Parts: sequence; structure tokens; C-alpha cells
Amino acid sequence: MRSDYDSCLKAAASQLIAYEKPYTRICTGFSWHEIGGLRETLIALPGLTLYRNGDVKLFEKILDDLIKENPIYLFKGCDQAESPLRIAEVIQHLIDFTGNEEAVWEKYGSTLKKIVKSYVDGRPGVALHANGLLWSQKEGVPLSWMNAYVKGLPVNERRGYQVETNCLWYNALCCVLEMEGKYGKSRSIMNVCKQIKENIERCFFDLFWVERRRHLADYVGEAGQNVFTRPNQLYACSLKYSPVTEEVQAEILHAVTRELLTTRGIRTLSPKNPLYKSRYEGNQIERDTATHNGCTRPWLLGSYAQAQFKLYGGAFTRAAREMIDGFQEDMNVHGIGSVAEIYDGDPPYMPHGAITSALSVAEILRVKYLIDKYGEDEI
Repeated sequence: MRSDYDSCLKAAASQLIAYEKPYTRICTGFSWHEIGGLRETLIALPGLTLYRNGDVKLFEKILDDLIKENPIYLFKGCDQAESPLRIAEVIQHLIDFTGNEEAVWEKYGSTLKKIVKSYVDGRPGVALHANGLLWSQKEGVPLSWMNAYVKGLPVNERRGYQVETNCLWYNALCCVLEMEGKYGKSRSIMNVCKQIKENIERCFFDLFWVERRRHLADYVGEAGQNVFTRPNQLYACSLKYSPVTEEVQAEILHAVTRELLTTRGIRTLSPKNPLYKSRYEGNQIERDTATHNGCTRPWLLGSYAQAQFKLYGGAFTRAAREMIDGFQEDMNVHGIGSVAEIYDGDPPYMPHGAITSALSVAEILRVKYLIDKYGEDEI
């Protein structure tokens, strides 16, 4: 029954679960998006299950089916540099929600270890360098989630050390080290992870930090730092393990809040950038150019809120409520009773794209869960 904001979100979440025996998958969005996408499933899974109604069994069924259906993508290679590494974050969500640390690692630890080993051994388009970082490069292919094309060419190829890919890589290494240290027996994988982790810690800040902007570079390529103010650096703040200090995380959040935060999500590029496109409108080329160069993504609010609560606890509760309340006003504008995929980067923040988005719905539910979790400590 859709009687209020919360019930609309939960109803939308339930509609985005596709039951196609023998598999249970997530539909990325209506009406034309794919079902069972690797990146999209791993981002949306916790919100559509755990944070919707605490459905651990559904969470595990979807994750189990995803692993079963995607052995090549997970353990060999795919055109998504960072997606397999998101398994670590998904495992951490399940551990935090259930408290069953040992059981979760017993079930999913081998999967994460195989993924980490695949990056160590080398994957097509992704190379592990001596500094411990992953270099992503495939000619003419955008290997990150910013994967729009115009006339057959990527709008944002981001060739090099992508900030979010390497934050997810660091988090995965640390997750293996912690969990295997407690419950596993593989000293060899721990030794490999420990060496790579220490290499990353020696170089990450110096490589990515942009002093004049007081935030991280979006990526570091052959020409050096790409200093655009983008949201990908949020992963240095939101994940359980970060290669930068809390002081640096606070600086990153300040920059994101100042230049990217809106009442309808996080902009994909700062308005101060000459490439900024505030509107998702016009012909196909104009829309595809704008989609990752200014337009907002509601789903990025999940990582943003996680980072803020991680640093500031309940003091962020009121701001978090204000951050997601605006979507209630749009529930009869683009898609009835749900949240759109994309919003304009400037007021009045009109919705666009899929009329209901698994990522948007899931991450708003995640924010609501965090508000309930931290609200008792609100100042």
C-alpha cells in the first residue's frame, strides 16, 4: 500500500526485484534498463533488501545468483574496472546488518579472495602496478560507471588510476586481511594483500591529493592528475577502510558539499568546471554529454550520507533528513511513487531518465536506515 513516502519507496523497491526461476535478479530501472547488471546489482542490493525490510534471505539469494551467473566477469575480466571489488562492500553491509561475521566470511570469503587474486594476476584493461594501485585502460572504452558514449567514443574515459576503483581495491584488500586473519587459513593471500596495502598507503595521498582544491584527483593518468571536482572521491570517505586520514576525509566532504551536493542528489561535475552541463535535455548527443558532466545522481547520496555519519555520527541526522525529503515532492512528477534515475544539476532539478531507478530507490532507503540507526545520537 502506497500511503506515504516510506511505503512508496518500499513498494518501488519490491517491484525492482525480478523473479525469473531459477534466478532472482535486480532490474536496474523501468522501463528499458537491464536486469541483473553486475555493477547495478551490487550497488542496489543492500538497499532493496536489508534496508527495505531486513530481508537477509533475499539479499543472499540475489548475491548467490549473481556470483553463479557471472564467473567470468568476477574472476577473469569485464569492462567494469571496479565492479567485482564491490563484493567486499556488499559483504561488509551483510556483516554489519546481521552481526554474523564468521558465517558471512565462511560463505563469501572464497569469492572475494578469488576476485582479489584475479586483480593480482592481471585482468584485461586493469593492471596492478608496483605502487599497489590499479591502472584502468582500454582503448575507446570507459571502464568506470561514467560510461556514456557520443558518436562511438567515451565521454569520460578516465584512463589511469581511477580514485574510486583504487579506494574499492584498498577496501577489498583490508577486508580480506581482517577476515582471513580471524577466520581463514590462507597465509599466502594475506601476505600478498598486506604488501599491496602497505604500498598503497605509501603513495595514495601524494598521488591523488590536489592541494589547491583541497580534495582528491578524480583520476591520475599519463598527463598527471585530473583535478575535476567529481563525486568518485566519496569512496575514500564512505568505505569501511580508507587510504586517507579522517582529516583528509573531512576536506573531501567539505568540497563535495560545497560544489556537488543538491536537493536532488550529488552532481557528477562541479558547476565551476567549463565542461559542466546543468540540464539533461536536447538530442541524444547533448543528453549523453550531460549525463556524467553535471547532472545529479540520487544514488550517490548513499555514500555521501555513510561518509558523513561515519565521521560525525548523529550530528548529521537532521541534514540527512533534509537531503532526502525533497524527493517526496517528485513522486508524482516523473514516475508515480518512485525516484528517477537522473536530475538536472541546477534548479528546479527536473527528473529524467528511467522513471524508477533501483540505485536511486535503494540508496535513499539506505539513507533512511542510517538516519534511524544514528538518530538516537542526534545533537
